[in-house]
Amino acid sequence: MIKLASEAFDRYGSKQMDMSTITLSMARATRQLIKNELAAFRKKILNLVENDPNPDCAYQFNCQFFPLTDP
Repeated sequence: MIKLASEAFDRYGSKQMDMSTITLSMARATRQLIKNELAAFRKKILNLVENDPNPDCAYQFNCQFFPLTDP
């Protein structure tokens, strides 16, 4: 999926996709709060597409959250 994302970056414009990154500094205890928020967000996205009466395209949704330092 990362390879497809890289290819999409070169192929499509900002009107067709959204790619962004942020680097975060946080307390280890905040990690679980963020994971909970990501799970809720994924559920919200799934609800949006499950209730879409006229799907006419396919998109890949990726979300990565990983440490840059030793956990």
